[in-house]
Amino acid sequence: MKLTEVLQRPWLRVLAVVAALLLLPTIAWFAFPSAPLPAATSAASSTARPPRSPLEDEVEPVAPTTPGPASRPTEPGAPAAQLVTGTVVDGEGRPVDGAAVTCQDRPNLTATTDASGRFELPPDANGCKAIVTSLDHDPLPPVVIEAGKKNRLEVGSPGSIAGVVVDDVGHPVTEYTIAVEQFTTPDGERGSARGLREQVKDPLGNFELNNLSPGRYVLVATARGKPPTQSSAVEVESGRKSSGVRITLGKGATVSGTVTDRATKQPIAGVRVRLDGVTGAGGGGSTATDDQGHYSLDGVPSGAFSLRFTHPSYLERIEPLDARGQSSLRADVDLGDKSSGASSEWMGIGATLGQGGKYVEVAGVVEGGPAETAGMKAGDKIVEIEGRSAEGATVSDCVSKLRGPEGTRVDVTVERGGSKVELSITRARITR
Repeated sequence: MKLTEVLQRPWLRVLAVVAALLLLPTIAWFAFPSAPLPAATSAASSTARPPRSPLEDEVEPVAPTTPGPASRPTEPGAPAAQLVTGTVVDGEGRPVDGAAVTCQDRPNLTATTDASGRFELPPDANGCKAIVTSLDHDPLPPVVIEAGKKNRLEVGSPGSIAGVVVDDVGHPVTEYTIAVEQFTTPDGERGSARGLREQVKDPLGNFELNNLSPGRYVLVATARGKPPTQSSAVEVESGRKSSGVRITLGKGATVSGTVTDRATKQPIAGVRVRLDGVTGAGGGGSTATDDQGHYSLDGVPSGAFSLRFTHPSYLERIEPLDARGQSSLRADVDLGDKSSGASSEWMGIGATLGQGGKYVEVAGVVEGGPAETAGMKAGDKIVEIEGRSAEGATVSDCVSKLRGPEGTRVDVTVERGGSKVELSITRARITR
């Protein structure tokens, strides 16, 4: 078929044009290999789009969305949240094993230190105020801990008191009991260290009390035949020893007498007689009546004190006495039976005392007793007794001053609600 005939047929002309269009890019690709092949397009899938306005070229329309909860974007390559780690040491830098590290503001975040003192808390603990608790150490103020830092937490190291107990001529007392009579924390509150006591046997009379929390201590020493004697206040600091404490046990006085049945006037054997209210830490001498109801007790204080008389068949009796200016005194007492249902009787104001801050506080008053009648109330702070300041006084100090013979009067100033109230109380026999 001649070329002129082909060009005269329309369908052949179209076929020739299409072949030429496909042949030209192929030839160009072979001539220039780096040129990309043309992308295939489908005429059926392409749709015409009207020209964009200048604004449309800059801002693409966004379909409206429903607002949802805010979320924190995570930047690509951001590091994972870090654990909060650190160590707990004592005042001398030694690791503390078994201490609890707790976020004060997030108490659910807590960890326990290992033998090297190391602890590990989750990332949520970052920036929290951590407190450390340990059975063998005192807590210190909270410390902020952070992830990625060398967090070092400390606990207070215990302190100690060392001293000597001697007699009235300066010779060492070789056997005695040393105890904590009163403990005041650094912030002025009465602490709970009472009950710490040790039996000492030392040829030089030396003692040492260890593992003490920081604060102020009053000690009391007791020995056979000697009156219990308190030390002056001793300051203890964390990790340090307070040395040079000296307690002198004087001769004291001797009290003797006979114990009889109140109804029959017959002597009572086997009545236990012991010091009472002289020391809150216990201790002090004791004895028992013989078949004739006689007793004798050495080493009672040379001032005001009380004796407690105890027998299973009689009312327990507390008798206030005063040995000032005397080396010996006599105290005959009678005991009532328990038929009334009561268990004890004593002479005093009818108030129960307890430890407070700077002052001893009234824990309660006996209903209808002298203290209640005079206007004393539970919660009162005893600031003066007979015109003398009671600041820093122990419970035993106040007890010895408030007890006294039936019918005598004692003037007491208490603090209540920030105001001082003066009370005049007449002591009486109280049965309870």
